[in-house]
Amino acid sequence: METDDKDVRVTALNGYDWPVALPKNIHEADLPMRDISFQAVWTVSSCKSEGNGIHELLHDSVDKYWQSDGPQPHTVTIEFPRKTDISFVMMYLDFKNDESYTPSKIIVHLGSSLVHLDDGLPVEFNEPTGWQAHSCVGTKQI
Repeated sequence: METDDKDVRVTALNGYDWPVALPKNIHEADLPMRDISFQAVWTVSSCKSEGNGIHELLHDSVDKYWQSDGPQPHTVTIEFPRKTDISFVMMYLDFKNDESYTPSKIIVHLGSSLVHLDDGLPVEFNEPTGWQAHSCVGTKQI
């Protein structure tokens, strides 16, 4: 049976097109990749008035977005109810449309709880446009 490479590599929900940003060298045993964002509890450090919060951050449309409204650093905290293997953190960034709010640097911390986080791995962006894949594979976890 012939299958589309995209179908074999990932399971995308709700029309997300994030799978195209995944590296091509993912080990076959790790496939398919799937969106597990709905399994987590999400909190943000702050957000603009209604219309730019967590619902927009997780919305299917890349035209919706989270916009912070407070002092830096701005944070997004993602907590899973049990130990969860994470291969990639995917973010849609669009410097051309959102220049002043597009991050130039993020730090992803992993750990078993909020009080047991690693030092974090900084990721820098230079005018990013589209889906950005940050690998968590091989990252030391506490």
